[in-house]
Amino acid sequence: MNNPLISIADLRSLGASLSGTLVTAADHEYDDARALWNAMIDRRPELIIRAGELTDIPLALDFARSHHLPLAVRGGGHNVAGHGTVDRGLVLDLRACNKIMVNPSLRQVSTGPGTLLGELDQATSAHGLAVPVGVISRTGIAGLCLGGGFGWLTRAHGLTVDNLIAAEMYTPSGEKVRADARENPELLWGLRGGGGNFGIVADFTFSAHTLPETVLAGNLIYRAAHWRGALHALRDWAANLPDAMTVIATALVPPEEWELSTDTILAVGFVWADPDHAAGSACVERFTELAPPDVQDVAAISWPEWQSSMDDVFPKGVRAYWKNTGFDSLDDDTIGNSSADSIGT
Repeated sequence: MNNPLISIADLRSLGASLSGTLVTAADHEYDDARALWNAMIDRRPELIIRAGELTDIPLALDFARSHHLPLAVRGGGHNVAGHGTVDRGLVLDLRACNKIMVNPSLRQVSTGPGTLLGELDQATSAHGLAVPVGVISRTGIAGLCLGGGFGWLTRAHGLTVDNLIAAEMYTPSGEKVRADARENPELLWGLRGGGGNFGIVADFTFSAHTLPETVLAGNLIYRAAHWRGALHALRDWAANLPDAMTVIATALVPPEEWELSTDTILAVGFVWADPDHAAGSACVERFTELAPPDVQDVAAISWPEWQSSMDDVFPKGVRAYWKNTGFDSLDDDTIGNSSADSIGT
């Protein structure tokens, strides 16, 4: 223990009070406990609390405050920037707090802060429902929601945070509060756009939406020589898409199991979130007539299966460095700067 403000007695008292476990650098599981999805992030916290129940949250807050430790909160640990850890501080790992309750009659679902998207998808799809979430099933719902949450249902039903209707959380002082339309509505407003640092959310309640047993989904693959044509076609096609169709275009090196060599490809992925698959197919055909794909994989597929289809592209332990930018339109200059020559193959 490197922090002189923390005594052995302090650690024993904390460990005894927790329903979960306390991990320090002296423990054999320390390196596993501090590891994140992004292997570029290599930080060494003083303490890691692997919470067993939500009651461990105020204990962690009190210990961090009384011992002047910076605190990082981890749900799924999928944040690219590594916000789920901190050097020489305390990490509160909430992964085990992943209880899910679905209310089909109200079309609502409540879930703990350690829940992964795949777990939420499995629970809601059993009732013909879905919450709009991200595209990698191993992502944690907490960080995704508080950061916005874009995914395959965004055009149909909004961002993940748009569907947050209530939250129970602990403030930095350890007080438990509820935020919804009637109770602390300004706090709910903050959570739905402020990003974080209001406290630790212990429970999220979302609106859920009806979803057919299978969605029409797929990837239209373009090799480098056809990128420009595909992007021009995408611009024209996407201008008048119905809300049921969400499209995400990604340039990537395909995983080995795709059997597409190691050259960078452009994948135009889509989900048609409507039971009328014939209408969805007709919508897709309007695009493929403009830009015939080199390879295509289109099928009626269950929501949980589709949601996990990109997991292997982003495995745990990947060394991820991302930059983002925004633009108002897919104009000729943007398409030119997005060509295979500009990105590199």
